[in-house]
Amino acid sequence: MLAQKSAGRDDDWLAAAEFCCDNLSEFKINYADGRAGGWSAALVEEYLLDYFPRKVSADEDLIAKTPELLTAFFDWAERSQLVGKRTADEIRKRIKSIRKRFDAAARDPGNFGMAKSLVMGMRDAGIDITKQKDVDSYLKTRNTGIAARERDW
Repeated sequence: MLAQKSAGRDDDWLAAAEFCCDNLSEFKINYADGRAGGWSAALVEEYLLDYFPRKVSADEDLIAKTPELLTAFFDWAERSQLVGKRTADEIRKRIKSIRKRFDAAARDPGNFGMAKSLVMGMRDAGIDITKQKDVDSYLKTRNTGIAARERDW
């Protein structure tokens, strides 16, 4: 992050980069192969086209920045010798080649997992998720609506 800060990145970009890199690491360790290293273009594609759309609650700004953030991360990983040049090149090319597919997948509610659907629904309804009373009220209303639809079915 220091290199990005000294390159003039603003605080919003740095916060988005930190969030995205933490998320990418969580994917790799908890959902992929359990290792911090060993990146490949195929894994980055899986993150962008499956994991991110399903799990990551992201606003339009983060969706728009994510390919750039990941490219910057793998630039750094190459400079730090955490990935080789050929692998980093393949990853950067893959990110660029799937950009439009990522943009569509990340915005499609049909791809959202259950938890992300709830979080995004609360965000869209203007619910402050730090206020338990508001969250409880939203969930009660949502569950009542689901139960009514099931009853009518």
